[in-house]
Formats: sequence, C-alpha cells, structure tokens
Amino acid sequence: MELQALTAALAATPKTAKKADATERSQISRQQFLDLLVAELVNQDPMEPLKNDEFMNQLVQLQSLESTSALTDGIRSLVLQNQMASGSALLGKQVRGLDDAGDSVTGQVQRVLIADGQVRLLVAGRPVALGRVQEILPMEGAGVEAGTPVAATNRR
Repeated sequence: MELQALTAALAATPKTAKKADATERSQISRQQFLDLLVAELVNQDPMEPLKNDEFMNQLVQLQSLESTSALTDGIRSLVLQNQMASGSALLGKQVRGLDDAGDSVTGQVQRVLIADGQVRLLVAGRPVALGRVQEILPMEGAGVEAGTPVAATNRR
C-alpha cells in the first residue's frame, strides 16, 4: 500500500523544470510527505494498524525534512547575501565577462541587482551574472599597465 501511495503522489506532482538541480529533483516536498503520511494512515489495514514506533519514525523523518529544508533556505540566503556583497565591491570597476547570450562584455559596473535568484552586474547596459565575470580590469590611469601582474605593482 505504501508503494502505491508514493507512486500516486509522485505521479500527481508537476514535472520538474530542466534547470532544477539534482537535489530538488530527487527529494519529495514537505507537502508530498504529509500527503503520503495521511494517505498511509487513511488506507491502513484496520487489522494491522501502524505501530507506534513506525509512526514515530515517520514523524522524526518529517521533522528532519523540515530542519534540512530550513537549513538549506538559510544557506541559500547567506550565499546570495555574500554574492551581493561581492558584486557591490565591483561597483564602478572595469570588468570583462559574458552576458546571457555568451557575448563578451567589457565596461564599468553600473549596478548590482538580483534577477531570477542570481546576482547580476549591469555592465555597459547589459546584465552579466556574477559567476560569468572573467576578469577585473585596472581602472584607466591607475598606474598599472595592461598585462602587468598586480603583485608586481606592489613591490615598489
């Protein structure tokens, strides 16, 4: 009976988008877990009811799922804040990177924004994901020649 309930619940869920990561695709949601637990309780054999220890194990699993989900949400928020801080440190700096179409963009970082859950820099009027920045260039007139390693300029 449990396998049938699980199969029905998973079949009733919408298809996962292609860009969803592996953990999202491999785990059932909290609501799906609760639906399965309720379905199991409703459909259990009255002659062989669910034992207390089995029921407690399932409740512990639910609590673990809730805790893991809250921890994951907290980590995602922390990562986004860290990326936002990194992006804001680039405001006014010259960078080279790739836009969403894969075209190279070079220019001064004008703004930092969050779009689609991702930190993006506005460079020369085009959005560039923070993770697609390939190079941070010295500002013109900063006394650093193109191609000169930054460490070499600090040895004066």
